[in-house]
Amino acid sequence: MLMISLAHLLGRVITWSILAAVFLVPLAFAPWTFEAFEFNKQYVLVFLALLGGTAWIARLVLDKKHALVFVPSLILFPALALLMVTALSVIFSEDLPASLFGFYGRFSDGFLGLISCATLSFLLFQEVKAGAADLTQKVWRTLLVAMGVCASVAFLSLFGAWKHIEFLPSLMQEGVFTLAAASLEGFAVLLAVFFPLILASLLLDLAPGSFWEKAQWVLLAVFFTLIAAADFLAAWIVLVAGLLVFAAWVLWQKEFSKESPFHQLVIPGFFLALSLLLLLSPLQLPLAQDREPELLLSQEVSWRVGWNTAKEQGKNLLIGSGPGTWALGFTEHKPLEFNQTAAWGIRFDRPASHLAEVLATTGLLGFLSLLLLIGIFLVASLFFISYAKRKKEREELPYANIAFLGICVLLVASLAYYQNTVLQLLFWIFLGMGAALWKGAEGWRVSFGRSQGAFLISRAVLLLIGLGFFWFSQAGARWYVADMHYLNSHAHASSLFDERIKEAEKAVLLNASQAEYRIHAAKLFLSRALAEFTKPEGEQDAAAASQDVQRALAFAQRAVELSPNRVASWETAGAIYRDIGGAPGALDWGIKAFERALALEPASPVLATELGKLYLAKGGMEKAKQKFEEAIQMRPAYYDAHIQLAGAEEREGKSERALSRLEQLVGRDPFNMEILFQLGKLYYNSNNVESAVLSLRKVLDLSPNHSNARYALGAAYEKQGKIDLAIQQFERVLQLNPEHQNVKEKLRQLQGK
Repeated sequence: MLMISLAHLLGRVITWSILAAVFLVPLAFAPWTFEAFEFNKQYVLVFLALLGGTAWIARLVLDKKHALVFVPSLILFPALALLMVTALSVIFSEDLPASLFGFYGRFSDGFLGLISCATLSFLLFQEVKAGAADLTQKVWRTLLVAMGVCASVAFLSLFGAWKHIEFLPSLMQEGVFTLAAASLEGFAVLLAVFFPLILASLLLDLAPGSFWEKAQWVLLAVFFTLIAAADFLAAWIVLVAGLLVFAAWVLWQKEFSKESPFHQLVIPGFFLALSLLLLLSPLQLPLAQDREPELLLSQEVSWRVGWNTAKEQGKNLLIGSGPGTWALGFTEHKPLEFNQTAAWGIRFDRPASHLAEVLATTGLLGFLSLLLLIGIFLVASLFFISYAKRKKEREELPYANIAFLGICVLLVASLAYYQNTVLQLLFWIFLGMGAALWKGAEGWRVSFGRSQGAFLISRAVLLLIGLGFFWFSQAGARWYVADMHYLNSHAHASSLFDERIKEAEKAVLLNASQAEYRIHAAKLFLSRALAEFTKPEGEQDAAAASQDVQRALAFAQRAVELSPNRVASWETAGAIYRDIGGAPGALDWGIKAFERALALEPASPVLATELGKLYLAKGGMEKAKQKFEEAIQMRPAYYDAHIQLAGAEEREGKSERALSRLEQLVGRDPFNMEILFQLGKLYYNSNNVESAVLSLRKVLDLSPNHSNARYALGAAYEKQGKIDLAIQQFERVLQLNPEHQNVKEKLRQLQGK
């Protein structure tokens, strides 16, 4: 009796884990972590998959009536192949932590999330095959409720409902807030996926005349309004393609339920025409105009990066660079022409197409396994639906049709948009739902515990899994708290180094494997050290500053060890060595760090320029000029490279050439303060004091508190013999920098004349 009750309880845990996942994952949101959306969704997803999977294994071991069901279905093999290829790709990944847990800041591209979704899909399959036929209906209705809640929140946000409620998180008060995705664009894609599925649900009369039918009509109207508000090309493509697939599916079905209000394709045809009109119209609806649109790569760049990453080496061609490593492939293989776009300085951690990412991160084997999985599922679903119609077996047809349509539309979405946690979960839930409803051979069952040896082994396995669940739960809790400390470190004012460093160190202590936290801590220690060095000589704590420098280096070096193929790790280490260039060997180490960073991001004008600066400081004039010229070739509008090259030319005695270069830059950008300032200095050094004064005064017109420009202007006035004007400038500099000893000395000299 106790065993029966335990088996029943475990079965309830399995069922509720599945339903909780499809309900809570779209809703998961918490403002107390650095990334409020995907980070929390992944936690909910992994926890519920672990809970359901552990309960299923416990029931399998403890209850002889429940067994692992093997159905001779072709879908099993491509699904296992996809998981095995991805696991192999993780083992040989270019960034193991990112492959396991997802790239920091994105989180939805790790192996842990994939295996969690596959686990929930497997549990759904098992429970339906074990006799829980109504579970598919519960899953579908739970999804509708979750999406209804998300859409309601976004719809109210669209009309400013949350802006004036002070106790709500600030994220809910800025722009259009959505729960299921971090952007309105991503949410619109998700709504576009559901739109034809709701039409199919209404057509199939799953709840005629009930609350569910009325609610779905309301959802259609709200969903379309939000899609129109986003006005996102990928969402329109998914919606139009989904409606066309729906129309083809209706024509293929040939017969309708007698109670259905649909006798023609009037409703989907209306939405299709309206979608095309809004897509092709140059006019924009006056909705959500005050928001910042999501910045995405183009499809062309995404596929170029994906293919170039895959063909980089034999291993990548077969199994890719590893899940969660799209950002690494982008930095290494982004095309040079990308530097001419407005987003040239962004290191994108996601593509415009999920399939392009699959190609890059899991290679041809992963790419083909995914397409094979989808293809076999769709073909098998068509055969089953046709068979069930001929045999008049209509009980499983509705949800098999929804699963079939869902995978079709998600395939389009994977071409038009990247994959987030909710889209990934939907894909695997529809796979499990559809495959579980297929009719065919009953398969065979494998049960444990029927012999003494199996009894001991199965319980030992259960114990290990239980211990693993306990360990991962406490580890996950520590990592979650670590991210809260990381957010707190960013939340403090930039000048509060002690508070920010304290929070950053807590984050590192709780999650020592996250390179992002160490990079952040290294930057904070360096900033505090540099701030100490800027104090008057008598007030400096040289020992404390030196200790901060050492700790900054230690954190940066460990970040490099954790993620040796990540540009930011090497860039941080190089910046530290650069800023402590007076230390023995620092310039050499800085050069090595920036050389490695540039090798990982060869099309970066910023890294090329920084490396050139270090070559110049080391005395390598030709190497420095070469890097500055390379940076200019990468991005002609990168002014820092021009300024540095002009400075190198001046040092070579080519002042006229340097002046000509900077004058041309001023002609392109007459309000750039840095160019004007450097031009003024160059005029001064060339004894063209009058032009120097004009250039420096333009800087001060743009920024009256530019103390370096005021100091240079004071020196220019002094050179002209205009002592009173020079004193005025130096006094203003002293007001801005009260402890500046050189300025005090300069004033004493001038006032004594």
